[in-house]
Amino acid sequence: MQTVEPGTFRFARPLKEAFTFRVRLRTDQGFTALGAETIVRGEPDLPPVVEAVEPRRDTQVLKDETVYLEARASDDFGVRSVMLKYTISGRETHVPVLYKTDPKLPPEAEVTTGEKLDLAKLKVKDGDVIAYAFIAWDNRQPELQAARSRVFFITTANTLQGIPLPLQDRMEIIRLS
Repeated sequence: MQTVEPGTFRFARPLKEAFTFRVRLRTDQGFTALGAETIVRGEPDLPPVVEAVEPRRDTQVLKDETVYLEARASDDFGVRSVMLKYTISGRETHVPVLYKTDPKLPPEAEVTTGEKLDLAKLKVKDGDVIAYAFIAWDNRQPELQAARSRVFFITTANTLQGIPLPLQDRMEIIRLS
């Protein structure tokens, strides 16, 4: 045990298994006091969990629409950040940060956040495929832990022609007559 400042002490011990301790204090005059027995148990720091909330599946949209992508992330010791990683037909990858913990505040255990993709501003063309996933980071030290959601696809087409059959099987296709 080391004295940090008068009246404040620090005790460090590697936590490999649960242990019990008591604090015994003694004054300069010889008076003593014995504290209650305290049990210390460690809990593993699990990686975060992240999932797409909206849309929850592959989808098809028009090339000039705005699409809202939403995610929910949670972590046992708090979510540090959430990012959206997407690419448009493999041309370029975008990774905007959707949420970042304010270092002055305790981290949130669960976060819901999202991003609007304006497909016209992104210069999306008919037939383009946007692949996206969400990535969440926790607060583990010294190394952060990350988790990724499932990868989803947004196709921009007015017809199914040119969309590979395996992708069509995963899509929600709405037929208008």
